[in-house]
Amino acid sequence: MLMSKAWSRVCKDALLVYAHRDQYAYLYGANGERPKNVTEATQLVNRLWNAYPAHFQQTVINQGHTKKELIYHVVGRQCFDCSSFVCAVTQSDYPNLRVTRDYNSTGLINQCAVQTTVAKGYAGSVLWKSGHVAIDCGYGVCVDFGNEWLDCRQYAAPEGNFQKSGQLPWVDYTGSNDR
Repeated sequence: MLMSKAWSRVCKDALLVYAHRDQYAYLYGANGERPKNVTEATQLVNRLWNAYPAHFQQTVINQGHTKKELIYHVVGRQCFDCSSFVCAVTQSDYPNLRVTRDYNSTGLINQCAVQTTVAKGYAGSVLWKSGHVAIDCGYGVCVDFGNEWLDCRQYAAPEGNFQKSGQLPWVDYTGSNDR
């Protein structure tokens, strides 16, 4: 069982990642890897590209980018996708983010015994819609990793069209609200 992390620390860590977003990159299928050089970045991108070719066709090639651009985009940056970012900020502490137990977006919301609407959600909760998750940082703001060219972003939660808010069992929501 994971140690419980306070909801306030989850929000703080998500906002710190956003504040230092130049150190992070979205990479579908990544779990916090930080390729130190072009060789490591090439190996990581090739591994994930081979595992998820349809995703990379849609988000890289069909948007007019190349695999080489993606490789150079991730060099030296810690790489997450949306669900591994949520796992990392709820399971570890900034700046030493790591994924100790990985879930996809549906797996994350399924871990939540308490689920509600986004409007009734609590700060520190996971926001969910099919295929995507974010962290509710309170006051109507969320932080997520969008796609290979958006990386980490902060925006008004209603703009994300999320369908559910859920409380993860390894986060302590004592004292949390959305105000």
